[in-house]
Amino acid sequence: MMSSTSSSSKREAPTPLGVLEFTSALNGEDPLQILQKLHQFVRVVEYERCLVVTGRSDGGDAIDTSVGDGNAVIGGADDDNNNENEEDDDVSYISFDDDEDDDVDNPSSSSTNKRQKLLQSTTSSTATATPKVKHSWKLDKNNYNVPFVGTSVTKGETGTINRNGTSWPTGFMEVYRRYSPLGVELNKNEFISALPSGGVHKLLCKDDDSGGDGGGVVTDNDDGNDESSGGGGGKRRRKKRGTTTTTTTKSNEGQQSRGKIISITLQTKYWTAVNEWILSFVPIDKLRSQLHWKQIDYYSSSSSTNNNNSKKCALPPQIMTVLIKERLPEWIDAIHKYTARQQYYTQVQQKERKEQRQRQKKQLQLKQQKMSKEEKAMEEKRLQEIEVKNERVQRRLMKQQSREQALLLSALYCLTSLCHLSNGTAREVLRRLSNGSSGGISTTVKDAIPSSAAVGHSGGGGGKFAGKGSPSGTADSGTEWMVQLFQQGNKSSPSTSIKPLVECVRLVCTLLETQDFIVLSRLTEVPSPGWATKRGGGKKDVGNFGIAQIALRYGIQRLLDIVRQSQSGNDDGDDERSVDDDIYAECIARLLRGVNFVILPSSETKNQNVKGGSSKKDNKGGFVLGMGATADLLSGEVLGSLSELSLLAPQFDPTLVSIQDIINGDDVYDDLDSIETAAVEARRILFALLADTRRSPFLRDSSSSFTAEKDDQFTAYLPQLSKSLHSLLSGQGHSVSLKMILGLCLRTTPEITPHFFRSLQLSDPKPNYRSLAALTFVEGVVRDISFPRVKALRDGKMPTTQQILSEIIPNCVTKTLLSKVLQSSCALLTSGGLKLIITLLRRARGVSFDDERGSNMKNSNNAEKDFLRSLQEAVMSHMPELTILLSIPSRFDPFETSSHSNTTIVMLQLCEAFQCYAQINSSLVANAKYDWVKFLPLEESPKRSFLSAEPLLQYRLLRTLHLVSKLDQISFSSKMLPSALSIMTSWSTATPEVYDAARELALSLLEQEIFPHSDNDFEAMSCRKYETSLWVDVISEETIEDLMTMIAEARQQSVQHKMTILQALSMAKLGYDSASSVSSLLSLSISYLMSDTEDSRVSFTKEFEVCLIQIATKMLLFQTNAKHFAALIVYSAGEHSPGDEKAAGLHQVAKALLDDSSDANTHLYALSSNIFHGECLLNCM
Repeated sequence: MMSSTSSSSKREAPTPLGVLEFTSALNGEDPLQILQKLHQFVRVVEYERCLVVTGRSDGGDAIDTSVGDGNAVIGGADDDNNNENEEDDDVSYISFDDDEDDDVDNPSSSSTNKRQKLLQSTTSSTATATPKVKHSWKLDKNNYNVPFVGTSVTKGETGTINRNGTSWPTGFMEVYRRYSPLGVELNKNEFISALPSGGVHKLLCKDDDSGGDGGGVVTDNDDGNDESSGGGGGKRRRKKRGTTTTTTTKSNEGQQSRGKIISITLQTKYWTAVNEWILSFVPIDKLRSQLHWKQIDYYSSSSSTNNNNSKKCALPPQIMTVLIKERLPEWIDAIHKYTARQQYYTQVQQKERKEQRQRQKKQLQLKQQKMSKEEKAMEEKRLQEIEVKNERVQRRLMKQQSREQALLLSALYCLTSLCHLSNGTAREVLRRLSNGSSGGISTTVKDAIPSSAAVGHSGGGGGKFAGKGSPSGTADSGTEWMVQLFQQGNKSSPSTSIKPLVECVRLVCTLLETQDFIVLSRLTEVPSPGWATKRGGGKKDVGNFGIAQIALRYGIQRLLDIVRQSQSGNDDGDDERSVDDDIYAECIARLLRGVNFVILPSSETKNQNVKGGSSKKDNKGGFVLGMGATADLLSGEVLGSLSELSLLAPQFDPTLVSIQDIINGDDVYDDLDSIETAAVEARRILFALLADTRRSPFLRDSSSSFTAEKDDQFTAYLPQLSKSLHSLLSGQGHSVSLKMILGLCLRTTPEITPHFFRSLQLSDPKPNYRSLAALTFVEGVVRDISFPRVKALRDGKMPTTQQILSEIIPNCVTKTLLSKVLQSSCALLTSGGLKLIITLLRRARGVSFDDERGSNMKNSNNAEKDFLRSLQEAVMSHMPELTILLSIPSRFDPFETSSHSNTTIVMLQLCEAFQCYAQINSSLVANAKYDWVKFLPLEESPKRSFLSAEPLLQYRLLRTLHLVSKLDQISFSSKMLPSALSIMTSWSTATPEVYDAARELALSLLEQEIFPHSDNDFEAMSCRKYETSLWVDVISEETIEDLMTMIAEARQQSVQHKMTILQALSMAKLGYDSASSVSSLLSLSISYLMSDTEDSRVSFTKEFEVCLIQIATKMLLFQTNAKHFAALIVYSAGEHSPGDEKAAGLHQVAKALLDDSSDANTHLYALSSNIFHGECLLNCM
């Protein structure tokens, strides 16, 4: 990347210029004197302006001329050939075509040689080598030292610079404007202002007009006065016949005559001087705002512009008339002719490259041919001579391009200065630039493109041109000239200067900052489809694009090309070019800032419009140009370039506050270089376009109503917005800050989601950081997006399942990819895949229906259910098979004491995935042939136990098994219930959440075991749940085996036991009541406990007997009608009371309840005191 402003040279104060000295030189007829004084005028005034604009008040003799000074920003005459420390009468700013030979032979004498050639082109000499005749009357024999009559000896006032920083103009410009208020020497001097070849140029270009290639033609009339044979400005003396001698300087192919070189240089200096003169009428505050563009308050400027539309221009009307009617067409023509000339130079370079390839091919063939050494030497010498000659021609063409470029820059300087004067002047300048016509100046393209190999003088004159050199082949090329400037800049060699593009962007910025509606409309004009056909053009839709649209489209792309060259190391290391690139980047940043604060609305502006205080023209949601025009300006390639340029901006904090600061332009950075400055401005616009519904013309604002046409326009921009998001993704990678802005954009405009998902990419999973980062990033982005909403289409129909599915799952996430991820041996990669599956399934379950649905869906719950069912089936078809998920525990065992934390992460995600699968397709999980008890390993080796896993994982596993246990047609292993009871009753279970989860699982499993066939009666359901909770809470590690034995026994004796219950009820004369029934487990266990028949009794421990009595007592107390259960107890005991004291107490209570005896409470109190100790959990129930 280019360095920041690195040039810090000091500009010395130039030699003072007197006003009489300047005016007399411009009123004279000496081209050299005029050229020198114009050059000195430009240097003096430019120095004074920079001194005032930069605000220096220290009285120093030198000012800093770094990139950011007044000259660089406001547009001074900083041409390539101007050395700041040279003498004022030096002529190094003139570059002759044959200077390269002198520079190579003797660099120190190059300036002297140039002056000699300049004098040779403007003075008289003979055609022979004889010395010039010196007339005796010219000699000052008596040393009077008195000048001739009419010779100016007084320089006049030079002016004093006011260093308070508030007075402008100051110094010499103040004196000159006081001396000549209308600036007749600059504005109305027809001798200087005439276009080639007229006025002063007639003398310099005479030989070219007559068909020769020579320089100027001078005469000597033997009276000592050298006179030019040309004329143009003022009265000329008649030449004497027969006494005139001429001197012509022959030029090689492609070489301009010295006269024409001086002519184009003089015209350049003249236009630059006019530019400085125009700038003297511009207020100092406006000049400083061009320098400190980052501090411009566009909102206050807009209000002041609207309030001061009637403010008159400071330039007198007489001057303005001449500038608009005469100078402005010349400057416009100079631009068009320059673009035509650049096309010619491009063709010449292409031809030269082709010939060079042919020469190289011929040299290669020459080496392979059988020739004598002499013949080879002669052929090689001939090719070398051709190479040297071509290099010389190329250098001359480069110098000629440099001169023509300087003329173009001077024209652009003047146009920019005119735009500073008033909005009306800016409108006229923009109208001329956009129309492409040149106000009646009639020349042809032949003036711009030579028909032969010799390159003629482009000059600055000329008007309409058409033909091969014209972009469109017509006289009215519109703004195509600017497109060509940027395109030629991209195609040119690295040595091509970027200064014309800098001035073009500055001109656009100046026009943009006027904030005039008419100017803004023309600047941002984008032709509608079919524009060319409507205007009578061809089939191709190329219209008159506004120069702001061109500057945005091609200007940002040119800046990106500069960055690419710098990053690839293709730059030549030229410091001057690097400084120019920095200036260009600053201009692009200024352009983007203007677009952000002028074209796009601010929050304040939109709030005012909502309140109803704006006019009808402005009431378009705050958009100055309207939402459609703003969208056309910033869409397409401009939006793509903004995305690419914003990638070069510094990183921002991954918070929503930071993103909002960027959108509002409140983000602050330290030590930004020029490229980063432009990138920051691009990012501010881009984020506003992508995430701010109030400022973006591409997004829907909830407070605005949209018609069908606007809805179609909104839909048409969605692919462009998606492409912009992907551009950010490809440039920034998988950073957290990028994930934040993507999530914000997709939440703000969910309609972008299917377009974004369609182009999202994921490579084949590999166990490396890149794959893991990509997978995690995609999951994070998908998780941050709001759930899809099913909205009715315009015709009232329901969208298809595939349309909603495109908002749930990205196209890159396939079943094959997810299966590969889950089968990876990398724990983090497998965890990332599981997390992505969970996120996708949650999005599928989160689909909701919009309230504003069509009539076919409004009250149709069945239609909604069918739609969701089909959608979930489509989602599950993209998910891996459940067997792949069930194979994960075999590779990542969390129950080993030496297991890694990554294994725990995998199992945690696996539990979540199982739950999502069960919630969407329960039959898929219920029908899985898998022994779920593997998740509760307790009876294996001590090195592998459920209790050795992390408490969080224990909780997740138990919750997952509990969810699965609730599924229909699920069948668990007989080991699942004792495992759950063991976890619940183990002393190692110290986490309350784990205990609660184990208890919930045990309740679910036990209820299914002891109540396999249950009804939906509420009272019976309450009894079932209460009895199940009693069994779970009373059980201990010692009684788990007895419980499981009795469960198996109850399952085997179910038929016989039912007969026993019916007999007991019949004996007690009671009918069957399902609400008062207990489980077969409890009734069979009580019958065994009360029976005195040893053969039929299953042996169980004393602890289990106590548990049975406790549960039976609680159930007698809980049931509404306890006689049914009491009858079973009495019937099981037979005629004799049980031998055990506690069982006998239970028998007495049951018998008293059955007989309705008043002693029931007494027996119950005695029994309770005997069986319920202080630590029994049943005391709380």
